[in-house]
Amino acid sequence: MKRIQAYFQNENDAEDAKTSVSTLKVENVSVERIPENHNRIEDIIKKIIEPNKNGGHSPQVLQFDVAEEDYPEADKIVKESRGHISME
Repeated sequence: MKRIQAYFQNENDAEDAKTSVSTLKVENVSVERIPENHNRIEDIIKKIIEPNKNGGHSPQVLQFDVAEEDYPEADKIVKESRGHISME
């Protein structure tokens, strides 16, 4: 299994990706709002995602473990859902 952390501009995009990756061999799937007191993470997120139409952010992180053979499809799903995978 490979751990993925994917960042999204909003909860809707993150939840859409969650639904799609659930069709793959995944475990420990969760969507959470990124706490505002995580300035380093917030700064990174703001650089890779554009603000929503009202000028604000509600960044979310989708975390899950995916089977190695399903990683390419998971990566594709995240990108199609306007997400960005952390390369830690």
